[in-house]
Amino acid sequence: MSVDIKPKTTYALTMDYRTVNSQRSGIRVTSLDTNQLIQRKDYSVADDEWRSALQIISPPAGTTSLRYQFYGYPEQNYDGSAQNYYTNLTLQELETFATVNLDTSPIQYILNQTERLTYKDESYNFKNLINNSSVEDGPWQKQVNDCHNYNSDDPAISMSIVTQEGKERAGKSALELVAANHTACTSANTISVDEREAYKLGFSFLASNTQSVRYNLRYNDAAKTSVDGYAPVTNKGWQSYENLVTAPRGATGVKLTIYATPNTYGNKKVAIRYDNFQFINVPNIFAKYFVRNDTTAQLQTPDSVDITTLHPTKKIVSITGASRPFYLTINEAFDENWLAEEGISPHIRGLGGVNTWYIDPVAVCKSQTVTCSQSADGYSLKIPIVFKSQRWFDATIWLSMTTLVSTSLALIYVNLRKNK
Repeated sequence: MSVDIKPKTTYALTMDYRTVNSQRSGIRVTSLDTNQLIQRKDYSVADDEWRSALQIISPPAGTTSLRYQFYGYPEQNYDGSAQNYYTNLTLQELETFATVNLDTSPIQYILNQTERLTYKDESYNFKNLINNSSVEDGPWQKQVNDCHNYNSDDPAISMSIVTQEGKERAGKSALELVAANHTACTSANTISVDEREAYKLGFSFLASNTQSVRYNLRYNDAAKTSVDGYAPVTNKGWQSYENLVTAPRGATGVKLTIYATPNTYGNKKVAIRYDNFQFINVPNIFAKYFVRNDTTAQLQTPDSVDITTLHPTKKIVSITGASRPFYLTINEAFDENWLAEEGISPHIRGLGGVNTWYIDPVAVCKSQTVTCSQSADGYSLKIPIVFKSQRWFDATIWLSMTTLVSTSLALIYVNLRKNK
């Protein structure tokens, strides 16, 4: 399937799709003019209901026609055929309706430091929205569901509440799903959500004969958004899993489904125990930028900074007119082996990934570790900056010269004694 487009134009591609006896749908978009791949996207599917998809298409220069290719995927463990349906395909030209002028003035420094910050928002109560989250009141559903009934054989699936053993979990209940042929699953009651809000999903699990634990979140928005997630199994004991999810636009509810999927379909039984489910509305502070300014010191660039390179591993930085703290950078890729004199810290990665030091001229001069003088215009400093291996090299040279001088004096002394 192909369609003509306007050159140098961005488009929105929308479509509805549905699968039967398959867990994937897919589309590929290429340029007919250059045969260049523009978009390749697969969609995971948990059931046979209709879904909607939206993709932004930005054709490369010189493209006047697009080719669509739709994919149908057979289910490996299903004896019959799989069907993939596509309809309501639209390609809509996107127009610029507003332009935002960003501040392009350079930022002097961006620090790459790890720090713990606390964010408080009293409008959130952090209540667990999953009823019977520890399954102490029994399973969520009376019977186990068969979420992959691909043949008429015995599904060999089960669900039960088991009592935990061990010092930490003794007496506590857990929900166990077992699968040896078909896929066992169960779902919690629909959880109320607000669109665009963030939620922390978490649970504990104990799994055998599998490398991952699968769950699914299915929202009630117009697109019937369905999200599959997998928790990796890294050991034979109890593990915890957490993930941050965001409710899509138009969603007011979500259903959580958990699974036990046989890994070899009949040869090995997979057993997974679940406990301590959490679905908590949290502030959506992720993927956002926060500006913090809690320093009492005002920064000011010195009158002049001159860097003299003595050789590739040693530099002398001459600074004049430094009256307030500032950041000093050298045009070298960040390496912790670059060292300034003692008393000058911290050494951090600055904007562009270069070596950066925070310099407080008053504190540095008080430490008396560098050449420093004060005038009406501020402080003047001379700061040596060397690569760590250079210090070892300098020490080796000094030791070698000392050894040479000592040896020479010893030889002279011996010769004088012989001449006597």
